[in-house]
Amino acid sequence: SLIGRDAILLKHGRHQLSQRFVAHALEVLGVDPAQLGFVKLRRAAPQVLQVEQLKKLLEAEDFVECGVWRGGSKMAIASVLKDMGVTDRRLFLFDTFEGMSAPSEKDARFDGKNAAELLATRGKDAPVWAYASFEDVAANLASIDYPKENVHFVRGKVEDTIPGAAPARIALLRLDTDWYESTKHELVHLYP
Repeated sequence: SLIGRDAILLKHGRHQLSQRFVAHALEVLGVDPAQLGFVKLRRAAPQVLQVEQLKKLLEAEDFVECGVWRGGSKMAIASVLKDMGVTDRRLFLFDTFEGMSAPSEKDARFDGKNAAELLATRGKDAPVWAYASFEDVAANLASIDYPKENVHFVRGKVEDTIPGAAPARIALLRLDTDWYESTKHELVHLYP
């Protein structure tokens, strides 16, 4: 699949396509470049990427979220899957279930103020700490009535639980652990 510059160009609606992307689209389409003019290929290439992503989503099994707070995103996914009659997909929720872990020196606001300083000015009950107990999140997910055997809560820092507890085939990955080190770790291990 294609990521990086090609996906960014498409996302922003630019009509520049790298040679690598064009070659890949032609290969997927199974056509000779002479059959399509560049204008037609330029219009078809984003659709090829979308079909590839849809195929990956349909073939993969698991939905993974890192940093779940109260579980709202996974509740939405479980609800949609259930409405579609799909209840065999596994949902993985990676979180400390103790609020935000300690930030590193790399975690700073746009003006350079360190995240640790910002957190120190707020009580643990403030939304910035993203605290929700395991029991609250589990109760929220249970309210959707998605099969319990397919909902996997993974407690701990992602740096300690991933890749060990991570599934092999991910349909949808949502990263929301906020800090540089945790997000980098997730990307390295879950989005190779």
